[in-house]
Order: sequence, then structure tokens, then C-alpha cells
Amino acid sequence: MTKFLRYLLVASLFVLALAVMSNSFDLDLGWHLRFGQAFWNTGAIPFLNSSTWTFAGRPWVNHEWGGDLLVWKIYSSAGYFALLIIMSASITAAFLFIHRALKQKLTVFALVASLAGVWFTEQTLVMRLAMLTPLFLTLTIFILERAGSKKTIVFLPPLLYIWSILHGSWILGFITAAIYAAGLLAENVLGNRFPWRISKPKDRRPFRNIVIAAAVAAPLPLLNPYGFGVYREVASYFTNVFYRQFIIEWLPIYAPPVYARSLVAAGALLVLFCFAWKSRRLSLPQILLFCALFFAGVTAKRNMILLVLVSVPLVAAFAESALKRAAEKIGRDAWKVYERTAIAFGCVGLFLALLLNGLTVRFSKDVWSDDALLALNRVPAAAIRFLAHEDNAPQFVFNYFNWGGALVWMDPGAKIFLDGSGTVTWRRNGNETIFEEYLSIFNEPGGLAKLAAGPAQYAILPNSPASALGRDLDRSAQWQRVYADSMAVVWERLK
Repeated sequence: MTKFLRYLLVASLFVLALAVMSNSFDLDLGWHLRFGQAFWNTGAIPFLNSSTWTFAGRPWVNHEWGGDLLVWKIYSSAGYFALLIIMSASITAAFLFIHRALKQKLTVFALVASLAGVWFTEQTLVMRLAMLTPLFLTLTIFILERAGSKKTIVFLPPLLYIWSILHGSWILGFITAAIYAAGLLAENVLGNRFPWRISKPKDRRPFRNIVIAAAVAAPLPLLNPYGFGVYREVASYFTNVFYRQFIIEWLPIYAPPVYARSLVAAGALLVLFCFAWKSRRLSLPQILLFCALFFAGVTAKRNMILLVLVSVPLVAAFAESALKRAAEKIGRDAWKVYERTAIAFGCVGLFLALLLNGLTVRFSKDVWSDDALLALNRVPAAAIRFLAHEDNAPQFVFNYFNWGGALVWMDPGAKIFLDGSGTVTWRRNGNETIFEEYLSIFNEPGGLAKLAAGPAQYAILPNSPASALGRDLDRSAQWQRVYADSMAVVWERLK
């Protein structure tokens, strides 16, 4: 029965991730697919922007270039559902392997903790390359926890290089290595005075191995089509923080819209961390890693999945310890009866949950034809198709920022104002980013005058709530509504 429960838990973990991802949608998917398509059609990496009229013809760096090539190849060959399976499998593998990475067994408690972890972070699960980050972080931790072995540490540089090809979160691998190196060094310096020491006194091999491996790995991300530009692009996400005030996934977990599960998880994990600290169950590198990820998770919604990921072994250990104490109090024989009863009911409940989640999975091959899914995720497919099929095809469109990726894919003939590929780094007027310019046009008084100074022929904005720009467009004699539905409004500039 226990073996069956383990298989059921693993299956439930995968199906839950798949069900959530298949019902969510990455609003940037369109420009990622266009990038990959351009390469596979021409054999050349696109170095110049061609989808916007604000940055057209200017060099840009796609720090997810390798991942986009892979995404398009899979999408064009096997369809969108194949991408969903791969990303769901990646999340499942990360939440399963993290226990082994932190030197714990994959017990039933561990599987339950992993399933709970995915449930608590389902708001961040969407088919995007960022879903590879938990798995790469887990593999990095596995290597760093065994840094004393040269046979293991040699895998760190190639792992970080592959990570750097696929997604910009590769910098997290170097940060994690630095955290482990600092923790190990402190443990060795403090020696027996430090109660959380995991290495032998004066044994600096793990620290030395990490430093050498990280030094070897550091120049490897330069082996990309953009050279040092990838480093600058990733660094900009730490130095240019304006965008963090307006994009939901970068907002703190306590900022609207509040993710209740994330708040509960953060509070519970902090309490468990304090218990683990008191009982001296954690090494100094693990303590530092938890603190870093706790800060990252609380200050940005998208990072909560990483905090929960590294904490599920702690949750499993705490639960197992508590149940063992309960078993000792009520007696082994009585405990076996309770345990078997709980397993039986648990299997039934898991089977029903597995069936329920399985029934909600969307088997989309071409996601752009799944109007119900697009509508569920506030993508105005009908309005974009209207623009794309106008007799006089639009040349310049001022777009609601979130819809940029969909416009790039669904209306390739248009030149839009901005999409997610240029949120942080693209600049047009001195130090002001194009994203800042977009917000000033969209929200501030006088935005229409700024828009009128450019070449925009159409504007597509949400129907509700009305923006300052939307109200000004309705009052302007130079613009007229040419399309409206419950989700979007399209205005055309009069000749």
C-alpha cells in the first residue's frame, strides 16, 4: 500500500503541475516563438529588433536565446502540449530531487511535502522557460552539498553554462555558489566554535573546490552570440529596478494582488526555519541560502517557488519527527492502525484529486487557436485578429504592454510600441526606458499628446478599467473607436 501511495503522490505532483500550467498562459510567449522561428527559418540569430516602432533596427540582447530556439523547435514539431509536459516534468523533478540534493531520503513525508509545495506555489506555474530554474537550482545545490568530491564538483561549470544558454536566471547559480563558499569559509574559520559545522575542522577542500569551479564557470556564459552583452543584460535586472514597481510577478507577496498561499507559506516556513535553527539541523550554507531565498521570495512573487522548493525537505523532516513522537506516545501497535487507515484514506483522496486535476488539463496543440484559454488569461484574441485583418494593415500600434507578446505573434505585420523583451533595458529618450515612456503615455495626463507626436495609427487598450489614455482617446476628434468587446478597445487615428 505504501509503495502504491508513493507512485500516486508522484503522479499527483506531475498532474497538478500540468493542470495548472495548461490553464495558464505566458503573455510573452509570442515574441519568444518569433525569435526562435526567425532563427530556424534563416539560420541566423536576430540581433536587431524588428517588432516595435520604438526600438526598431536597434541592437538588443535576448538573454533566453538558447531556450527560445529550443521552445520553437518543440512547438513547431510537437505542439504546445509537448512544451507543457516538459515544463511540468521539470517542476516535478525539481521538487522530487531536492530531497536527495539536501541529503534526505525520498520518503512518503517528502513526497507529501513536495506536493504541498507545488500547490502553495501554483500561482507562479506557467509554461515559460523560468520553469527550468527550480530544476537547475536543485542540481546546483546537489553539487555544492558534495563540493568536497572532485568527481562531483566538476559538473558545476557545464551545468551553469547550459543554464546560461536557456534562461537568464543562470546568475542564481553563481549566487548560490558564492553563498555556499561564504558559509563553508565561515565554518572553517570559526572551527569548533561554530555549532553548525558540516565539514571537518581545517578542511577547506569544499570551499576551495567551489571557488575553482565557479572561476572556471564564470567566463563560460560569454560563449554566446551576444558576448558580454548577456552579462550586462542580466545585471540590468538588479540595477534598473523601476520595472519592479509595476509588473505583478516582481511585486512583493504582500502587494496587490495578494497571493494568500504565498503569505501562508512564507510565515509557516519562517517558523519551521526558526525551529531548525534552534535544533541545529542546518549547516551555515543552508542557513544563508534560506535567508537569501526568503528575502527574494517575499520581495518578488515569482521567487516564492524557489523558497518553497528548498524548504520542502525541512517541512518533510519536521513532519516526520513530529509523527514519530506521536507514535511513541500512543504506542507502536496503535500507531500502525492509524497509519494504515490514514494511508487508505489518503490513497482514495489522492486518486480523486488526481482524477479531478486530470479532467482540467487542456490539451492545446496550437495555443493561439484556444480562444477559451486566451480569454481566461485576458488575451484579446478577437481584437488582435481584427487588427491583423484590416484592409489597410496597421503599421504602427500603441499597445497595452501585457499584450505585446500576443500582438507580435498574432499580428506580425504590425509594429507595436513595446513587449516584454525590452522592459528593463530599452531606452529611447536619455535615461528614460521605453517602459517608463509607455507608463507616462498610458497613465499620466497629457499622454495622448505624447502618443500623437509619434507615428501610431492604432491603439489597443483594455476595455475595463478605463485608463487615462483610453478616456482621452474617446474624447479626441483625431481618433475613433473601430472595435470594442468586453476585453479590449481599438482606436484608429483619423487621417
